[in-house]
This record gives sequence, C-alpha cells and structure tokens, in this order.
Amino acid sequence: MISVSTTALYNAYSSDMSTRKTVSTIVDEKTPETSSSESPTAIVNLSNEAISALEKYKASATVDQFLKEHGREVYESTMNSLKGYPENLASKLNDKSLSEKELTAIQNALTEREMNAFMKYARQDPPDMKMFFEKYVEYLDTLSPEELLSQRYIGQRAVAEQQYQHFAREQGETPDDLSSAQHPITSLFELLKEVDFTVEDKNGFLKKYEDKVSSILNREGNENLKPLSDEAVEKLNNLFSIISAAHEGDKAAFEKLQSAIKPAEIEKRT
Repeated sequence: MISVSTTALYNAYSSDMSTRKTVSTIVDEKTPETSSSESPTAIVNLSNEAISALEKYKASATVDQFLKEHGREVYESTMNSLKGYPENLASKLNDKSLSEKELTAIQNALTEREMNAFMKYARQDPPDMKMFFEKYVEYLDTLSPEELLSQRYIGQRAVAEQQYQHFAREQGETPDDLSSAQHPITSLFELLKEVDFTVEDKNGFLKKYEDKVSSILNREGNENLKPLSDEAVEKLNNLFSIISAAHEGDKAAFEKLQSAIKPAEIEKRT
C-alpha cells in the first residue's frame, strides 16, 4: 500500500523541484562581479529579490519536510469530520443497565432507521429482494466498526452480498460488485491508497474519484450522499490551496497545516 504521508500527499502538495532555483543559483545570479584580486571571503550582497526567493525556497522546503513527516495526520484531520457514523443503537440493545422503556425506544429508533434504509423494499408488493439486499449492504457500510460487531449485524454483510447476487441473477441481471465499501467518503480514502497522484494531476485524481462514486450516488435512495461527497471534494481542494500557499511562504497557511495534526496527536496520546 502506498503511504499517504510519504508519497501521495507529499507528491501532491510539492511543487516541481525542477522549477525552483537553488540557493547557489540565486547567489550566482545576484553576486556582483568581482576581480581576481578580491578575497574569496568577500561578502555577497543579495538583492531584495534574491532574499525573497531564498526565503520562499526555504519555506517550501520546510513544508515539504513537514508533509513528509505528518501528511497523513494532516489529511485525516481534514477529512475526519466527514466520516461520522450514525448512533450505535444496535450495541445498546444489550445494555442491561437500561430500563425496559429505554430499550423499547432504542428498538423503535433502530427499526425506523432500517425501514428507511432497506426494509421498505421487502414490504413492497411484490417484494424487491434484490434491492432489499443491495440497500442492506450499503446500510451496513455506513455503520461504525463497533456497531457492525454487535449481535444484530455481525457477519451480515457477507450474507447480504451473496443474497443480492442471487436475486440479481434470478432477475437476469449482472450483479454489481459490492465486495468493497460503497460509501463515497470511504471510496475517497481507498482511492488515495491506489493512486500516487501529483499536484499536476490533481484534477485527474478528483475526476477518478468522481467517476468511482458516480454510480453509487445515482442509485435510488442514495441522493443524500451527494452533498457529503461534494463536501469531501471541497475540503480536499481547500487543503490543496492551503498547502500551495504555504509553499509560497504564507506563514498563516503553514500554521493551519501545523494545527491540523494536533487533534490526531492528542487522540494518539489518549
């Protein structure tokens, strides 16, 4: 697997090094001509333009090193707000400390959630079992890891996927591949692992992401995922812009990158 911190993000947010002037080049261009009789230790006076270029080069190198070490934390901190899970209701059903009234309320909320997501297709006349199991798989992919391990859902995804394939073929259709998570935000994370993109191909990367999730977003009942996917792309573009500004020497932008890793570091220590 490609490391986001050392390749994808690092390459994505690094400018083309071949276009940068090295320190020696800056000095060579701006050093006044000297005669052979002058001491080799003569002080070189840099112009304001050369000093500015040198500071920009140093700032860009600092950003590159920072992203090489902390790119993964920066990315995850930026995108984590999009990975929210619904309340873990299924696990609460086994909480013996709750009253019967509380457990009934949880059961009702869980039933309503499942009805809206997939059960309604089994209640149709006639029932649409292909759609029922397809939506069940997609529903499971939105749940937290903890809820997926509850007695209600553990092991259900594989069973639902097999049943979906069965009913799709029974209807004479070629089943879609539901072997991987279908949530658009999960798809974005998975695509980052697959593509070693560069800043020059940023638009190509985003196009691949949009192509990958377009069939998911266009399915019946998935309309609510479109705003979430758009928000993910917007956050990613914003992150590109911040890093680009930091490369240009914008101190406030670099401070934003530094502050982005703090939540991740705090979480690791707790």
